[in-house]
Amino acid sequence: MIDEVLSLYFIYGAISGYLEKVKIKGQICLFFYEGFFMVKVGTKENGGVSGENGFSEDYWASNYSDPESMDCIGNVKEHFAYLSSLFNLEVIEINSMVDLGFGLGAMIKEGRKKFALKKICGVEPSFYAFETMEKWKSKYGIKNLTLKNMGMAQWLEKTKGKYDLGLCNSVLQYLTNKELEEAIPLLSRRVKFLYLTVPTDVELDFQIRDHKFKDYYARRRTRAFYQKLLKKHFTFISNRLLESRYFFDEETTLFTNLLYRF
Repeated sequence: MIDEVLSLYFIYGAISGYLEKVKIKGQICLFFYEGFFMVKVGTKENGGVSGENGFSEDYWASNYSDPESMDCIGNVKEHFAYLSSLFNLEVIEINSMVDLGFGLGAMIKEGRKKFALKKICGVEPSFYAFETMEKWKSKYGIKNLTLKNMGMAQWLEKTKGKYDLGLCNSVLQYLTNKELEEAIPLLSRRVKFLYLTVPTDVELDFQIRDHKFKDYYARRRTRAFYQKLLKKHFTFISNRLLESRYFFDEETTLFTNLLYRF
């Protein structure tokens, strides 16, 4: 066993030295757990492949190894309890919903229970996740759900249709700056309200420190970056909830308490 471990360290040292010499853009992440050795190849945080094109099954196996511990999956009921309560308080009907980057589909499944949705759309570029959700849709014969195997930017550019509520959870950090600059203005014309989560550079550091998890696919950006990008086209009206400036302003908003708009 000792010889095996020493061999693994020798191999790792050789690989690391080679990567340093050629200045490869990939990153190697090493995990030692109960005597097993795993190597995970991830993309450089501020470069590499865009999530607009989706991820392979390896990404889902590593980043979603424990889905029940993840935001918007393990606590999906709490997310929609919050959303439905907020819209009910303001007497706002949500009849249509689109999930941009639906992943394993937890938000779509729970959204169907909480809102009387006449139209639902799910957009997901990763074929593995898309196929998994397609099987679920077919199993239950859901007629008002449309699934698209494409990236968010592509969907915004090539399709039409407007929705009361858009969901975009843990997606923007995988897109390039150019893709974001093109997508956000279009998004504001497609959804009246946007339920958004995206980790900033500080929160990505929290993941490493508190959860021993590093997302090698995510791009590191500041809170100021995202706020500057979004505020041109959306108004922040509550925790995670944004309102489209294309559909509403201070005079026409359906939300009360104008103090909380910025």
